[in-house]
Amino acid sequence: MKNRKDVLYLFLFLLSFCSKGIGQVLEPSSWKYEASETNVKIGEEVTLIFTATIDKDWYLYSSDFDPDCGPMVTTFTFKENSTYQLVGELKAINPIEKFDDIFECNVRIFKKTGRFEQKVKILSENPVIAGNYEFQVCSDIDGKCIPFDYDFEFTSFTVTKAQNTAPEKPGRKQENNANTKSSESVEVVVPIETPPNTPDADSSLLKPRPAETDIKNLETESQGPILDPGLIKEDPKDKSIIWFMIFAFIAGLAALLTPCVFPMIPMTVTYFTGKSGGKGKALVYGCSIIFIYTVIGSALAPLMGPETANHLSTEWLPNLIFFAVFILFALSFFGLFEITLPSGFVNKMDQKADKGGLIGVFFMAFTLVLVSFSCTGPIVGSILVASAGGEVIKPILGMFAFSLAFAVPFTLFAIFPGWLNTLPKSGGWLNSVKVVLGFLELALAFKFLSIADQAFHWGILDRDINIAIWVVIFTLMGLYLLGKIMLPNDSPSDHI
Repeated sequence: MKNRKDVLYLFLFLLSFCSKGIGQVLEPSSWKYEASETNVKIGEEVTLIFTATIDKDWYLYSSDFDPDCGPMVTTFTFKENSTYQLVGELKAINPIEKFDDIFECNVRIFKKTGRFEQKVKILSENPVIAGNYEFQVCSDIDGKCIPFDYDFEFTSFTVTKAQNTAPEKPGRKQENNANTKSSESVEVVVPIETPPNTPDADSSLLKPRPAETDIKNLETESQGPILDPGLIKEDPKDKSIIWFMIFAFIAGLAALLTPCVFPMIPMTVTYFTGKSGGKGKALVYGCSIIFIYTVIGSALAPLMGPETANHLSTEWLPNLIFFAVFILFALSFFGLFEITLPSGFVNKMDQKADKGGLIGVFFMAFTLVLVSFSCTGPIVGSILVASAGGEVIKPILGMFAFSLAFAVPFTLFAIFPGWLNTLPKSGGWLNSVKVVLGFLELALAFKFLSIADQAFHWGILDRDINIAIWVVIFTLMGLYLLGKIMLPNDSPSDHI
């Protein structure tokens, strides 16, 4: 046990070391920050301007889109003190709207240059305005993303105290002499200088605000279209989750057609039929299966958030690990070996299932989940890997959809046992389904290897070679279905 812990700690150390090393390879952006005015009075507002210069073929994520989408949004953190006060929220000036293919959601980015503005109110003669900003820049070429974290501090202010002049009441006759009137008029007429590209507060009252339907038609010369922030939360993310749940549901149906599961359906139906309360117990049995798989998804959900999605899309080590895991899954489906859980644990669950009652029905469902693991494990693992796309709720919904498709047939056939006559008989075709799933796992394995190759330009798998490998894989799958290739556990068939 001690040796296993040492190996685990070594693995985590190497993973951390590689992650830090990757982040220091490139620095494709440079920043400068300045204040719109340095000579100010106490009580006046100043705009702090942060400008990023971004290298060619790179882009910077903005700060004004849903942070749960997946990418790392740009954030500015100000250290609070009594010398200044934040006015309003940070503004990203004219970012570009973009649909991110990796995270499958709408994001906002900057290319070439990025600009952020924050208004502050000066409250002291010696203001101390400091903090840090975190951001992420990504490559248009290979999709590599690099996070950064910098500090900032504004110290070049010259602050004077404001004059305490009481405002004059409207309609009161002014009795000041000409010199005083002249000096006062100068004080009133001279406007406070505003930074470039910063709208004046009073001018906003003179210009009509464009209608919301016209906002998406506005364009800037350097950054492209400006969309209504409300449009960011439209359905691409929701659609991706819906399609993911459909994929998981279909995977649950496919798991039913494997040699480990399909023969269990009539055995389960026979157990529930002819007993008092059999239909109710069958319903509990199906709900227990859904509950068990959903709990598995809930336990792994914290590990499948935005950071995991970013690691999968930018770093080589997790992609190589998933490549090896999917190869292992494929070889298991091909019949070279079986991935099983410890027999002692399975036997204990089976013994608890014999106690009867609703508790026994639950452990009976648990036993099915454990016994069928050699066939369902690779499918469940594929769904969990696919769920690492920035949505923490994805693995929970994925496991729910998978278990729903997996459990409903057991429940329905137990409630309506006559439907068993419509099921095909078990046979060699079940192993064929398992082998086809193995070919799909093999194709997915090379997808992860290609991501690692593209991120670091190893030259092992470019796009053409990766497509060629997929062509070979699916050609072999076609030859297998035609009976030209035989694998272990296959039985000869007289027809295709």
